[in-house]
Amino acid sequence: MRITRIASAAACLVLSIAVAGCGGSTATSSGKPTSPVDVGVVVPAALTNQHVIKVGVACDYPPFGYIDVKGKNAGYDPEVARTLAAYAFGDDSKVEFTCVTPQNRIPYLETGKIDLIISTLGYTKEREKTIDYSVSYFTSGAKLLVPTTSDITGWDSIKGKPVITKTGTTSSTFLTNCYADSQQLLLDGTSDAVKALKAGRAAAFAEDSTLLLGLTLKDDSLKVVGVDKAQTPWGLGIRKGDTATKKWVDAVLTDLQQKDRLWGIFTQVVPSKEAVEAFAGNMPRPGHDIVYTDKDTLSDCS
Repeated sequence: MRITRIASAAACLVLSIAVAGCGGSTATSSGKPTSPVDVGVVVPAALTNQHVIKVGVACDYPPFGYIDVKGKNAGYDPEVARTLAAYAFGDDSKVEFTCVTPQNRIPYLETGKIDLIISTLGYTKEREKTIDYSVSYFTSGAKLLVPTTSDITGWDSIKGKPVITKTGTTSSTFLTNCYADSQQLLLDGTSDAVKALKAGRAAAFAEDSTLLLGLTLKDDSLKVVGVDKAQTPWGLGIRKGDTATKKWVDAVLTDLQQKDRLWGIFTQVVPSKEAVEAFAGNMPRPGHDIVYTDKDTLSDCS
């Protein structure tokens, strides 16, 4: 089994988010530094020479990556990218965004069109053969969507009850493996699943937690419950063999974890207090690491 743990790569530990790094760097009200931050690892020359970080992000996956009403890249992933730029240049505008899809993001990285993938990139052994991963900055898995009036509080509450899943998803496989006594109502689309849930055809809808979070932000009659199951940690995608960029990105992410700034970014981009609370364990925080693992999470019923 291969396990990568978040290492303490930053040279200085600063717990206040009002201070951006060693030497008294200043920060904006959002916590982003306004001068370059020394994390004990030099900013890669490839980035300093071009004076910008080219980042591939999702543009249709709120609240993680989308285009807002002003036509600006918004969401958790773009804000992580802007924070990297602030650490490198003291200027969070030094980012060049490219909208990517799951199909083209790795080719864009390999051909140099982008320097980093920050686009809900889950860890897999197959992907790691062609790209390098940063330390993890988020984790996603299956959770449960229920009406706000429901008494379902988590996975133990669905035993023996009908649960909606989408055909061919990891959530469906996980339920088959670990909750065989639950009756699966298999549907093809998300909209059909939500309609069936609201019509009372099942007790819950099991699906990727990030998708469910987006649904709750559009509909306050729904909420997300349960801890993540069948988890897949996310990392930043880095060109294979680019050790300079990986070392620097890992150091910045570790510094952000120690300062609890990843959590700070998430709470800024997700307005729903209830949704935020449901995802409090989904990112590295002080004393809480997110790890990569090769174990079969779809059969982990613990």
